[in-house]
Amino acid sequence: SMRRLVGMEIIEEDASHINMQFLLDATTLNPAKILKRISSIALGMYDDVLTGLISDDKSNLQTLSNRDVEVNRQYFLLVRLIRSTLVDRRLSNAFNLENIDILD
Repeated sequence: SMRRLVGMEIIEEDASHINMQFLLDATTLNPAKILKRISSIALGMYDDVLTGLISDDKSNLQTLSNRDVEVNRQYFLLVRLIRSTLVDRRLSNAFNLENIDILD
């Protein structure tokens, strides 16, 4: 399940421990683009389901679970970014946001 998180990497591993770390620089991310990507993928999924039901062609439905995983990855990336922005003034300044704006 760790592979579902964007930027999460195993940095150290032995027989009894696994150390993981997020390796993304949050200042390089764009929350609006992440949200747009989530929307685009979800709309494509909706269109494929609708088309599959209407035409009785289920071939496009096989990719739904992979796209659902990608939507989840992007969602958790966005949540992580929002949480980081709330506690890191550098990030809120980079995005030109106040805490109240972040919550909205």
